[in-house]
Amino acid sequence: MSVPALAKHFDAFMDPGERLEYQADLAGNILEAGETITGTPTITMGAEGTALGMSILTVAPYQAAVVNGTSIKMWVEVDVANRNNPAWFSGVDVPVQITIDTSNVPSRRRERTVVIHVEQQ
Repeated sequence: MSVPALAKHFDAFMDPGERLEYQADLAGNILEAGETITGTPTITMGAEGTALGMSILTVAPYQAAVVNGTSIKMWVEVDVANRNNPAWFSGVDVPVQITIDTSNVPSRRRERTVVIHVEQQ
């Protein structure tokens, strides 16, 4: 998955040795006024991250969660075998696709790509 031009880049960079949470606030972005996220979001790691051993954690207490009805919190990490991959030394923008259903009647399905920059610190 390439990085769409309008994808939101998180301000906080990640070192490949870290396990971090990222929160994507979708209010005013893809949610209309008064609309909330319903159900469980689908979060897909981009091919760039998958190829370098990066993953979205899915086991408690690290599974993705809806926060305040308008944000998605996800935890990510790079597997131990890939933490010293040379690609991380120059930095990699890793796209992550978020798909949600909304409280609109009938429900809307919305998608957005967010970007996590991973670089050896």
